[in-house]
Amino acid sequence: MNDTVHSVFIGKVVTSVNEFAKSGQVHFLRFLSNPLHQLGLLGNESATKTKAKLVKRADLGLHQVGLTAFAGLLFLLLFLVLAR
Repeated sequence: MNDTVHSVFIGKVVTSVNEFAKSGQVHFLRFLSNPLHQLGLLGNESATKTKAKLVKRADLGLHQVGLTAFAGLLFLLLFLVLAR
């Protein structure tokens, strides 16, 4: 039973959290691209083209530190609100 729990937790949960942490900013920008485009903050091009540019920039690492810190603050605030 210990081996099964270890393989599930280490093999799946930790790996998926690690993958998200490595590319969290890309997922975060992909999630926010449509609302930001609807607000007109990302220019006049089509939504798919803007999303592709934003994801490419995030993959290159141009927005990593600020957006990852912002996402971390949001998660911390959510945790504090739920812990109340």
